[in-house]
Amino acid sequence: MRIGIVSAIEGADWGGSEPLWVTAAQAALAAGASVSICLQRPMPDHADLVRLRADGAAMVAELPDTRLAAELARRAGVFSHRLGDVLTRRLSPTRRFFEQDFDVLLFSEGGAVPSSDNMQRVLAGFPRTRLVALGHSRPPDSFNARTRRLAIAYLERAQAALFVSQATIAHTEKVLCRRIPHARVVRNPVNLVDTGGVAWPVGTTATMALVGRLDVVTKGQDLLFEVLATPAWRERDWVLDIYGTGKDEVFLRDLAVYLGLADRIRFRGHAEDIRAVWRDAQILLQPSRIESAPLSIVEAMLCARPVVTTAVGGIREWVTEGESGFVAPAATAELIAQALERAWAARADWEHVGARGRSAALQRYDPDPGGTLFGILVDAVRL
Repeated sequence: MRIGIVSAIEGADWGGSEPLWVTAAQAALAAGASVSICLQRPMPDHADLVRLRADGAAMVAELPDTRLAAELARRAGVFSHRLGDVLTRRLSPTRRFFEQDFDVLLFSEGGAVPSSDNMQRVLAGFPRTRLVALGHSRPPDSFNARTRRLAIAYLERAQAALFVSQATIAHTEKVLCRRIPHARVVRNPVNLVDTGGVAWPVGTTATMALVGRLDVVTKGQDLLFEVLATPAWRERDWVLDIYGTGKDEVFLRDLAVYLGLADRIRFRGHAEDIRAVWRDAQILLQPSRIESAPLSIVEAMLCARPVVTTAVGGIREWVTEGESGFVAPAATAELIAQALERAWAARADWEHVGARGRSAALQRYDPDPGGTLFGILVDAVRL
């Protein structure tokens, strides 16, 4: 079986959308399938890609200066379409990927659907190839007419349209004003070498953790800081460890100083070992403004830690108020403050809440998401 995989993400070389297609590619190679991978960005320096290439995957990525050159070629095409197409094919290694013949194409998009150009390229370039569409993030609240038309055609063309939460499917269908045929939920791999529970930390200080990209527009860390700076929280015995990096790290460090929280909030950088985070911390705080299905919540729950979060994206598919965590109905400082108050009032029960959350997560998470996705690819070819 010949499998083509396209990975498209914006603004980063690597992201949370990548491990799922990587593990599916590993499963496919182990089963003897031919795997070709197209990265629509310069080749990242990542160990997963080194392993895939060593296992026999063919790989192509954009050259660092390809995008500018391709734009110049496109502009030249205004005057000579044939010249523009020839220049773009020669300058863009990934464009040639779309001229190959596969049994099935997996298009993994960091958003909900690919860009209009990519959808048009898939629809035009693979008339006989089976398509599996994989979207990771929540779509915007509206599309322009062209994008909406292409998204409907693209998703209806797919033998399977995969999303990481039921809420993302529902929102995408609302934006498109159309039911998505063959839509289903798949799970991302968790970043845990062991999914056993982690022993409860000993100590009188409430140890809280926030895990994820430092991006206030999506993750809402500024809202949490605002709540923790209130008089009630200043009088309580707590520390907050922040794990992650991102574009807003300097802002958040400055905000912690401005709000007088610099001695209570500790920036720990990227966490290589998630289980080590939960050996020290008792509860996850996840004040997101925008989410689909955050792995940080799933990982915390599998490690038997309660969660304080917001009812955005698919979070309520994982966290139940009072049972496995405490959920603010929306991402506002006032509602997050209320959820935190409920959590603090139940502090003596945190260990039991975490245990209940672990039981719930074990029923929902997929222990072999790569194998599941590879099975979907196989089924798409058989249809």
